[in-house]
Amino acid sequence: MTALYIIAGIIVFLALVIIFWNPVFKRVVDFIGALCGLIILSPVFLIVTILIKKEDPGPAIFRQQRVGKNKKLFSLMKFRSMKMSTPHDVPTHMLENPEQYILKIGATIRKYSIDELPQLVNILKGEMAIIGERRIIGTTAKKPYVVRLFAF
Repeated sequence: MTALYIIAGIIVFLALVIIFWNPVFKRVVDFIGALCGLIILSPVFLIVTILIKKEDPGPAIFRQQRVGKNKKLFSLMKFRSMKMSTPHDVPTHMLENPEQYILKIGATIRKYSIDELPQLVNILKGEMAIIGERRIIGTTAKKPYVVRLFAF
């Protein structure tokens, strides 16, 4: 039984080496994973989109500038969890009463991280990876030291 664990460990280690040292293989895994995720989760996308649009008019997808590979900006996609009347120039945690701006469905999709699902499209486009660094917000990227620390 111990030999089986050792063999399994070696296989997992080799798989991780291939994924992280071979960018082509990693990209293929990301693409296939994102495509499968989009297909399997398409009913969830449809339901969440309808619920957001029913509660508050406007787009169901929220876009935010993030810093990607080679310090290039891209539009990160998320389901919108806040009302369209929310001030756009103030971070959520700095709002006077942020709860008044959060949609009813928004609280739920945030709690279960469903608002992050549209990022599968970013992964499909090659702007993000399934496993990788968290992308910093584009407005933060104006500070060169932040970009050097976090962008790859």
